[in-house]
Amino acid sequence: MRLDALARGQTVFDESVRSVQLQQARGLAERWHGRANGRLQAIMAATGLSTSSPALLKGMRKCADELGLRISIHMGFGERALVKQIHGQEQFDYAQRHGMLGADVIAVHCYEVDEQEIETLAQSGTTLAHCPHMNQFRGEVAPVHALRQRGMQVGLGIDNYFSDYFEVLRSFLSSARIKAHDPELFSANDALAMGTIEAAKVIGLDHEIGSIEVGKKADLQIVNMRTLGLTPTNDPVTTLVYHGHAKDVETVFIDGQKIVSDGSVQTADQDDLLAEAGSAADAAWNRFKSRYGGFAAPAPH
Repeated sequence: MRLDALARGQTVFDESVRSVQLQQARGLAERWHGRANGRLQAIMAATGLSTSSPALLKGMRKCADELGLRISIHMGFGERALVKQIHGQEQFDYAQRHGMLGADVIAVHCYEVDEQEIETLAQSGTTLAHCPHMNQFRGEVAPVHALRQRGMQVGLGIDNYFSDYFEVLRSFLSSARIKAHDPELFSANDALAMGTIEAAKVIGLDHEIGSIEVGKKADLQIVNMRTLGLTPTNDPVTTLVYHGHAKDVETVFIDGQKIVSDGSVQTADQDDLLAEAGSAADAAWNRFKSRYGGFAAPAPH
């Protein structure tokens, strides 16, 4: 969908843009999927159902099937009326018709779903990247308990600005309990599992990562529990989930290689990395501002 048209409240699907985007996505996947000893995994991804034409979704499905990739797409996140308006179908009927439901599809969000849609998702084998922290900032809570009860595989995701994954663990617990009106729903152990092994299952990599087991990659975080906020430690998992923060992680191993030591990145100059990231972000936002006249796209009329 063309962004300039979207800003004017119009829906225009551009065939030439679609062709270029699919070609770029395929090229990126062919170059990088499986690189770095399997740590780099390409996924075909679309923003949402309302902004994706049938041709785009079919192109994504074809590419994913040919390259053996998973698909990820935002669904059930406040676009039900738009999908009906633009495509003339209910959101999950449209998704299913164009290959966006299935065991190799990762749905993101799904906070706007009714009972029948929950059943459709569960029966299709689609997995869910549940992003509770981001959803809360949108004033939404996904029915994660109901989705899991139907047998849907759910893992925790971020989907935007938040880099402290411990906040996501806590948001999962609080939002699920609020949704179910149950202060005892889920435990700290459930939250930790949802952020590790359950999330690995969602992306189909639980045979390699997600838990500390013989034969899996040595992906480890070492947290200093002898610090303010984490001491005394009566129960390590409960203390970590309820009180831990990213700043408490002192050491990180990825596939057996020490990447972070004493809280500092070891594989790059951290100061230079931060400076370059800041410059790149400023440049991107300035391009956005020059195109739209501000730091927020104009609302459709």
